[in-house]
Amino acid sequence: MTNPYDPAEIEITPQQWLEAQRQGRNYIVLDVREPWELNLAALPADGVLNLPMSLLAREGESALLQAGCARDGLFLTLCHHGVRSLNAAEWMRGLGWRKVFSLAGGIDAYARQIDSSVGRY
Repeated sequence: MTNPYDPAEIEITPQQWLEAQRQGRNYIVLDVREPWELNLAALPADGVLNLPMSLLAREGESALLQAGCARDGLFLTLCHHGVRSLNAAEWMRGLGWRKVFSLAGGIDAYARQIDSSVGRY
C-alpha cells in the first residue's frame, strides 16, 4: 500500500502504523481478541480498547458506541494474525465507519517486526 490513510485500502502494516504514530496520527486501537489472549501478548500502549469478536457478534454496533467510539474516529483493528481484525474492519466499514483499518498480520507481525517484547503465541 502506498498511502496508509487511503480509505480505499483497509490494511496497514506494522511499519506503516508506526510511521503514522510518529507523524501524529493517533489511531484508536480496537483489539478484537478474546480476554485470555491479552494475557499472552498485548500492546504496550494506553488507550487500547478490547472489544472481542464474540462481543461484537453478540451486541453489534452498540458495543462500539457503548465503548465510546465515535463514527468519525480513526480506528485500527487488531487480532492475533490479522484475520478477525480484517473481518471487524470490513464489518465496521459496512456500517458506515469510514476511517477503519486492520493491522496486517496482527499482533504477531507487530511482535516480529516492531517490538519483540510484546510476545508471541
